[in-house]
Amino acid sequence: RASPNTFDAARKLDLEQITCAKRLWEELVGEEEAEEEEFPAESSESEEEEDEVAGGEAITTTTTTTTKGAAVEEGRRILAKVQEEKRPSGANRNAEADRALLRTYEMLNRSLSLLARDTVARDDHFIAELLQNFDDNQYGKAVVPRVEMDFGEEAGTFLCNEVGMEEANFRALCDVGRSTKKHKFGYIGEKGIGFKSVFRVSDTPMVVSGAFRFKFDKEDVIGYIYPKQLGEAEEKALVERVERSRMTTAVRLPWCEGAQVTELCVDPLCLMFFRKIKEIRVRAATGVVSIWSCDGTEPA
Repeated sequence: RASPNTFDAARKLDLEQITCAKRLWEELVGEEEAEEEEFPAESSESEEEEDEVAGGEAITTTTTTTTKGAAVEEGRRILAKVQEEKRPSGANRNAEADRALLRTYEMLNRSLSLLARDTVARDDHFIAELLQNFDDNQYGKAVVPRVEMDFGEEAGTFLCNEVGMEEANFRALCDVGRSTKKHKFGYIGEKGIGFKSVFRVSDTPMVVSGAFRFKFDKEDVIGYIYPKQLGEAEEKALVERVERSRMTTAVRLPWCEGAQVTELCVDPLCLMFFRKIKEIRVRAATGVVSIWSCDGTEPA
């Protein structure tokens, strides 16, 4: 782990040096690949665009005129439908079938627990996964893609100003192996399990994005893939956090016992390898804020 002196020095990195290094990296990976990452042109009509979010799962972003309140209600309806798909109920079930289903659920949860724990070597690996997927998201043409990372003593909150989550994305987070990531070497999101890395440091990760407000509870029988509605207080606090930051997506991770995560786990040099993210703001538990920008201008 870096010492405080090392971290202070990193904060003072010359913006021009970072910008030059980023340009060099883009030249090395090739102009052809860089062109594929260009932002899509805006359209006045409804359109669908392939996207990815935390964990590398594909989503479809649809421009609609649906009101915010109606969209949230639709998000709740979809959540309830996914719950029913994963835990069917009704007159056709019997006690024997329930017992067999429970054993299968328990086996699945044990497998996912081992997967989340053993596919990453360090507690802070989830940061790389979230940042990579924030960079893979779609952003509005006039938006400067940015990320905020708040390392509190009790929880961490990670936000970005991407376009927001849609149904296909939500369903992918509630599954395993649905990633459409390609050539993201070094990231387990390529295998469709990137988001699951957060379970190494949090028992109940929470997400607010677009019309969706939900959480997972790994203590539940299929908690790694079974979404739950946020509690009223939880939802209110996280939505307010998103609006206050002028963001669209937030992932809140209440730290589990023994989690070893601080702001020192974030390396400002990571900005060199992102194609879309231009700014990262990091808040330490002490309240100190560090702002890193790679577009050659002073951050706002």
